Amino acid sequence: MWGKIFIIFTKWLYKKVDHIIILGNSLYNNYDILYNNNTQIHIIPNSITDHNLNNINIFNKKSINLLFLSNLIESKGYLDLLEAVKILITEHKLFTIKCYFCGKFLPHSDNVIFKNIYDAKDYFLNYINKNNLENNIYFMGL
Repeated sequence: MWGKIFIIFTKWLYKKVDHIIILGNSLYNNYDILYNNNTQIHIIPNSITDHNLNNINIFNKKSINLLFLSNLIESKGYLDLLEAVKILITEHKLFTIKCYFCGKFLPHSDNVIFKNIYDAKDYFLNYINKNNLENNIYFMGL
């Protein structure tokens, strides 16, 4: 019974959204039965491979927009991306780069640097301010 109610509720809810963003083709089947218009489902690859990077010369681009779409857990690499953007700006003078972090700071067993999510978020936001990255790095939250 709850399964049927869940499906009805989910179909109603999805009629209220304009787009669904999913991370990878493997998740597509979770949503295609709920939609008559599958153009509302947008697939973003859930990783970057060497093959994806071979034909990109970021230094010839007018602007670069990066999206980190995940929970902010240390093992997901958000601190590495934060540092990488800083290096691209300070050492390679790539001032047009913008990086958007969309997600929530969550406690996780993989987190070893910070005692809690509040310390992690404080470090993240202070890092942006301390390194004058306010015009390049944006924390959008969840």
